[in-house]
Amino acid sequence: MKIIPLKYDFCVKEVMENETVRRHFISDVLSIPMKDIKSVRILNPFLWKRYKKQKLVY
Repeated sequence: MKIIPLKYDFCVKEVMENETVRRHFISDVLSIPMKDIKSVRILNPFLWKRYKKQKLVY
C-alpha cells in the first residue's frame, strides 16, 4: 500500500469526509479532549477563486 501525503487537496478532502477522523484531527491539533467535541461538520468544502489568475478548486 502506498501512502499519499496530505499536502494534496484531494487527499485532505477524502480523509476529512470521515467525521471520526475530523474529530480526532481537531482534538490533536487544538489539544481538546475527544469527549469535549460533540460533532464536527464541514460547512463549505469548496474554495472559489477571487481573482482571474487564481486557481479554481472544485
